[in-house]
Amino acid sequence: MIHWNRKRSRVAVLLLAAALLPSGCTPEEKTLILPRASASTMEQENDDPTKDFTVKKIYTYSYTTREGIEKSAFLQGCSENQIHVIAQEKTGDTAPLTYLQVDYRYGFYDSLGNFFTSWKKWLNLSEGQTSEDYYLEKLIPSPDGTRLLVYIRSSFQDMCIVWLYTLGNEHPVVLYEGILPEGSEPVGSFSPSGRWMTYDATGCASGEAHFVPVYDCQKDFHPTDPESLQYGRLRPPDQQIDIVRKGPVSVLRAELYDLPNSVGLLSFLKDTDTDFLSFYLDSNSESGEYAGQDGTVNSNVYTTHSSAYLGHFDGMPFIQYSFDPERNLLYYLGKPSRLWRYDTKRPEQELISETETQLLEFPQTVWNFLRLDSGDFLAVLTQEYADYEITPPKQTNAENINGSLSAIQEYWNIRSADLYLYPDGESEGKLLYKNLQNLISMEYDARNRRILLETCESDNMTHRKCIILEL
Repeated sequence: MIHWNRKRSRVAVLLLAAALLPSGCTPEEKTLILPRASASTMEQENDDPTKDFTVKKIYTYSYTTREGIEKSAFLQGCSENQIHVIAQEKTGDTAPLTYLQVDYRYGFYDSLGNFFTSWKKWLNLSEGQTSEDYYLEKLIPSPDGTRLLVYIRSSFQDMCIVWLYTLGNEHPVVLYEGILPEGSEPVGSFSPSGRWMTYDATGCASGEAHFVPVYDCQKDFHPTDPESLQYGRLRPPDQQIDIVRKGPVSVLRAELYDLPNSVGLLSFLKDTDTDFLSFYLDSNSESGEYAGQDGTVNSNVYTTHSSAYLGHFDGMPFIQYSFDPERNLLYYLGKPSRLWRYDTKRPEQELISETETQLLEFPQTVWNFLRLDSGDFLAVLTQEYADYEITPPKQTNAENINGSLSAIQEYWNIRSADLYLYPDGESEGKLLYKNLQNLISMEYDARNRRILLETCESDNMTHRKCIILEL
């Protein structure tokens, strides 16, 4: 546990508790010398409790989940002292995934329901096919973990099936069923609020139609009638985002974001001729209403587009970013330790120097970062690499590399990292947690003032451990 002593002007010497060490390690005493804070800084922090990031308590909770799911622990929608996890008490395809509400102080939990036991019973097999011809490729959860995008692929043909499964429902909703265009890989995305969802954020499954199908999760999803699938493969979307791309490009990352009354799509694309990286913002807006043939009132929706080069993106093999659509600000890592801010509302013809601002130069490579609503940043800084220590990782131009934290760890051979807080406008970080290993996800709960760090065992992605820092 770390205490920031704000009342004394002398340098404080702290002992790091054994709780900071990962499970299975021998407790080790460490000494941390904290920098002296000025009186004015201390007064400002004491006046605003939301700026106090003193770690008051640390809890851990371990469980087992299923292969194919990346994030499985959630703070969104949880009460104080609680987290939600998607757990699997037994291994195998027939073991159910259970949604647990956990009181991490004591390890008590309640089951809020099961997702499914065997997905194979949902297959609509053609003549000559068996369920063994298909496999579960991946599971993508909603921000609160109550919904799952389920991707099923065929072993013998490029058949893809995508279901949306909602906790407590007996059957899933079929979103897509068909043979993908050659080289296509649909990527699912939920908007941060969880309201909007797509199974194909890059629009690859639409072929030459060039659109992203979007579904409103606030509406009731009725079981899918195969007759209602457009072109025999696509569930009619609630909205579709038309996408326009300039020149020969490859999509490196694409995700939905929330707008006050609609939805937007943020995409990062690399020009295959020049290797320049651009971002695209495609958003839907309403322009009046019209009456349908059945008497219902519908809205005319049109898509607006904007794009620009990221002039300071250099030496990163993947995209790490945070986007604030309300303030039109994009934060991204231009290099492994350099954070930039881009004003997306600036006219494209303006100079890069007028639209991009370097915010932070971190002392080590950034494994992950979060920008908080307060303007502060949480940053996970790499401390040790496998087989060599604190050596700059290999760098390359942007590639189509999975930007998950586990993929980043494997690419750079990260062994351990420390979690820091960088207050808004300051260049020095405050240490919150040491020796973080095998990070899967990081989430911050501003209302209950806590940080969730989801990790796994080094050789087994199904064995998870959550570390909860209460502030």
